[in-house]
Amino acid sequence: MFRFGLRKSTATAAIESAGWLGAEWSSTRVRAILLAQGRSRSVQLDPPHDDAPLALTLDKRDPDTGYAALARCRLLPHAFCGNFLAQVGDPQEWRGERQAFSPDSAIRHLAGKLWPRLHRESDRCGLALPPYLQGAKVRLFHEALQDARWAVCGSISAPLALAGHRAKAVGLGSRGQDSAVLIVDADAHALSLSLVAIGKHETRQVATVALPKVSTRIWTERLIDSISDRCIRVSRRDPRDSAQAEQDLFLQLEPSLDRMRSGQPFALTIRSDHWYQDLSVAAEDVAAWMLPLQRAAVEGVQSFLLDAAIATPLQAIWLTESAGRLPGLAAALYRLCPERAKVILLPAGAAADATAALVPRWLSGRLHRMHIDAVLPHDQPLPSPELPPAIAGSKPPRAVLPTPRKD
Repeated sequence: MFRFGLRKSTATAAIESAGWLGAEWSSTRVRAILLAQGRSRSVQLDPPHDDAPLALTLDKRDPDTGYAALARCRLLPHAFCGNFLAQVGDPQEWRGERQAFSPDSAIRHLAGKLWPRLHRESDRCGLALPPYLQGAKVRLFHEALQDARWAVCGSISAPLALAGHRAKAVGLGSRGQDSAVLIVDADAHALSLSLVAIGKHETRQVATVALPKVSTRIWTERLIDSISDRCIRVSRRDPRDSAQAEQDLFLQLEPSLDRMRSGQPFALTIRSDHWYQDLSVAAEDVAAWMLPLQRAAVEGVQSFLLDAAIATPLQAIWLTESAGRLPGLAAALYRLCPERAKVILLPAGAAADATAALVPRWLSGRLHRMHIDAVLPHDQPLPSPELPPAIAGSKPPRAVLPTPRKD
């Protein structure tokens, strides 16, 4: 009648109502998702933006961070610090008039700025890290966050978290074998490729590779160079000759990426102190400019899959939000994948959302607190698919590697 023994304590109810945090770190930005009462929402790390770019300035006593630092990265490139996550532990230093940062101190400073905003939401946080961050670098990264007073429950490789979180949606293969999924991510350091195998009891990260020659920084530089060459042909003026004009061009590229991906034309206005120029860019122009990078990315994927020598057919290619925004990359990978494979664009913050769902397992001890980059056990075994009736003389399907699809 009174349900004695079933009522939760006040402390437990308060902890569950506060929710769980998942923070996704990359060389470009940090995203955070709060999972509370079965619902997830983004946390504004750099208001009004949900994400916080990994960027610092060196010319102030109190450095600008995030979007405030990006707003001056082309104006004062000598006083800008960015793309330092992959270099944690390396003997590198960015030195300016007022500040000097190593990769470790830059992470420590930025994490110290971000944690108060996260701590207002919850004090239980899981980390999703890029797959190229391994071994001693993960330990040094955890130490930097510990110095910034982050309450970290555990960390996991971002592709492994994504695959484990969506394992039920993917399911097992047609005959109960593991499902192979290729996860493509992109940041300022590299284009990351991760091959995961989703089994009945666990998800495994089979292989991973980073391709620095097709990172988002390379794509951005090629866009700026191509648009600047177009401006020279139209008005005989080069935006790269003016720091302000190049900064304005850089800030206009991010909002234009969605139109580039959907094949729509877009307009740019390039301004300096003494001139301005309006440019209209067609989808065909972007396709021609980005073709060398698309080919390099596809060749990297083909080589990676051949070296991985997967035992089951590739079932899907997942592109994170940052990889999916690269012009033409999703279409190029669609032509590459096998007939029955799907190319899926994941939403922003998908890895952070998947990591937030793992926080209760870390707290309860069902997952160890060490960095997880190889195997993620499932909470419950995946159901086996219903097999069709056997046909006399039939042979099991042969695993094939992806071959380019003919249009």
